[in-house]
Amino acid sequence: MVGKDRFRVDNQLVPLLAEDLPRELETQSPDYRPYVIASVIQSRLGPLAPYWLRPQVLEEARGAVRDSELARLPDLARRPRPAYGLALVTCCVGNCANESAGTEGDGGEAALLRPALVLPFRWQRDGDPTGVPEDFLQLADRVKRELENSGERGLAVGDFQLTWAYDELRQVDAGGLQCETDSGFFALAASLYMAAREQDGQVDPRVWITGGWDSDKRTVQSVGGIARKIRTMLDFGAKHIFVPAPNLDEAEREVEKLAVRNRCRVEDLSPARGDVRNAFRNVLKVFRAEPAADAPFSDRADYYKHLFVFNRTEDRKYYRNHLLDDIIEKCRERLSDELRRISEKGPIVVTTLSNQCELVRLAHGVFRPSRMIVLRTAGGSPQSDFWEKHKDILEQWQREYGLDCEARRFPAASPEEATQSANALYRELQDVPEERPIVVDLTPGLKHCSLALAMQAPPRAVLVYLQHAYDPRVGCPDPGTEAYTIINHRRRAS
Repeated sequence: MVGKDRFRVDNQLVPLLAEDLPRELETQSPDYRPYVIASVIQSRLGPLAPYWLRPQVLEEARGAVRDSELARLPDLARRPRPAYGLALVTCCVGNCANESAGTEGDGGEAALLRPALVLPFRWQRDGDPTGVPEDFLQLADRVKRELENSGERGLAVGDFQLTWAYDELRQVDAGGLQCETDSGFFALAASLYMAAREQDGQVDPRVWITGGWDSDKRTVQSVGGIARKIRTMLDFGAKHIFVPAPNLDEAEREVEKLAVRNRCRVEDLSPARGDVRNAFRNVLKVFRAEPAADAPFSDRADYYKHLFVFNRTEDRKYYRNHLLDDIIEKCRERLSDELRRISEKGPIVVTTLSNQCELVRLAHGVFRPSRMIVLRTAGGSPQSDFWEKHKDILEQWQREYGLDCEARRFPAASPEEATQSANALYRELQDVPEERPIVVDLTPGLKHCSLALAMQAPPRAVLVYLQHAYDPRVGCPDPGTEAYTIINHRRRAS
């Protein structure tokens, strides 16, 4: 801003903006108002203005004063959220807007400030905390101690510092601003946990959290001013809000009152049961932003790994919808010369339908069979028949990719029954012309079924297995490393 290196934000500024200045402006001509607001931005708020002032107030100042610095203030509606760590807080210093407005009110049309004041932070390794309110730095230290004491192996948070979220905010000196920080505990805790676990990625700007933590009782604490917080969250485009259980009813009423219930979900933080991580485990399912459909494969693969760890109900769906087509192409590129020649002959492919139904589509896309036999196991575990579970997906693939499956029952309640079923299958295939390869994918299905298919395979069968690299950081296969390998073929009886 004009001639300023630092903007000092302290406890005198909040009552000035909340009460003194609006009262003075009521006695002045309306034409005078935007110039006063612009002056306050230029001299006191600086780059913090979009986070504290109501959008219409900021636009008043921009419209009246042709100032290049005002024009450069960020458009928050279009601004990406920084990696891991925006916190929504209410400044509860004496006589501030949030208290003078009361629980339900927000100051009316004359109000300059948002219902709750936003301080945008992020976690950064070896970051510079200069200008961050001291109260929040103390909260950050407490958050780090709680996560360090959780006992999770490999969770290293000691090098992280709480810093301003954006470079221009380093002009703001709010070190002396006294804040009510307890409600920011879980916003900081969840974002630090993800920053330490995943190193990269973007938090979803539509997910907001408020909630305190009682370190002695090991429980989630309720927060004050929940209605004002909810209104501010919604102003910032919240679609999923997490609050302490005692605040849930009031938060839901506020969302319903503002007629946004159909596009904003409110959920309570989970019971902690002594471990602070339990309280935000549901937050982690949705906290990371999903990359665009055309994002680089590595970004989408990383997001899948996040789902694998935190949201197992969605990880396979994401794999099928956003990774599988790329993985098929990568697999085809990795085919050995022999498997490539086999795929060019329109082979018969035999595979098993398992809980990972995407392996059927993968085998179909890589080998491009003229005929595909999908074994529907029966017997053994109640979960061993996946046909009804995945029927809709298979039918969709048939429409979109021409995946015509011959579903064949494959009784396999025991190894002996699996051996009988394998022999019956191969007898049916013995009249297939020699020039038509038979590929048997042993990757999916019960182990004793795969063993029976391997041991009873005729000499001409080509047995393949899908291999992949393993990511030890998250404990899951590394998408994009999949490759089919021949494990045995032309087996002859001794």
